[in-house]
Amino acid sequence: MSSDHEWASIHDRDPIIHQAAYIGDLSKLRSLLKEQKQLKDINFKNRLGCTPLRLASTAGHTACVSYLIQMGAEVNVADVKAQTPLYVAVKNKHIDCVKILLENKADPNGNIQSLCSPLYIAAMDGFIEGVLVLVKYGADMNGCQISMGSFISTPLYISIAYHHLDCFKALLKAGADPDHTLRNTSNKGHTMPRQSLYHAVVRHNTDIDYAQLLYDMGACIYAVDDKNRQASEMNKKNECEEYIAELMCSPRSLASWCRINIRETLGKDRLHRIHELRLPSKLTQYVKFE
Repeated sequence: MSSDHEWASIHDRDPIIHQAAYIGDLSKLRSLLKEQKQLKDINFKNRLGCTPLRLASTAGHTACVSYLIQMGAEVNVADVKAQTPLYVAVKNKHIDCVKILLENKADPNGNIQSLCSPLYIAAMDGFIEGVLVLVKYGADMNGCQISMGSFISTPLYISIAYHHLDCFKALLKAGADPDHTLRNTSNKGHTMPRQSLYHAVVRHNTDIDYAQLLYDMGACIYAVDDKNRQASEMNKKNECEEYIAELMCSPRSLASWCRINIRETLGKDRLHRIHELRLPSKLTQYVKFE
């Protein structure tokens, strides 16, 4: 427990309850919230739009996060940047806080006004634990958040750009659509260039494992970009480009087609029920990419 002079000097322009939440002084929070006025102001925002719960989530104080929620703190209140408590917990990789917030009805997609979603940030930062739990609670895996001109980025794309293979694989296994930008040519008023993720792995010079995963998931390998080039024709002269050219010349196996069809038939919302199918255990593992 921190003494008064230790916590009062931090964020000293904030109300006391915000200061206590920020440094994780649970005893002080308990004492304050015995007062009706403090309890009434539990969702009060400071000058940056942060509630006590938002500050506790930022710092990863799980006990304070749990207690504030127990006492009535709203889990989806956003700050001036439209960042929710869940968003900042993900950004700072506080997995226990992330789980507590999601268990208490935090929106897994964050605030619609935010520049990007919690899942996008987790994929960009390589926070695989965050990716897995957000997907479990229904985060939009195909959400297009970051926009730069006509370019729109997704959690799958950003995991390629930052070379986070574990996040990329987890998203695909959970049902993220590798052809999302090919199926959807507009998003939030923006025009989305026709560029497959095969083009992305070549452009970012990734390991061939990325291209293999896209192929295994049935992503369209023959798609062209806005310059009418296939991914094997980008003239990057790297290993991934050469590997894609090899894949294009090789016929897909029957087993691969079966796996793709089973997964597409189930859809992302039922993939977690693959084990209920009357399939041999080895085939079930194959379909689940285990």
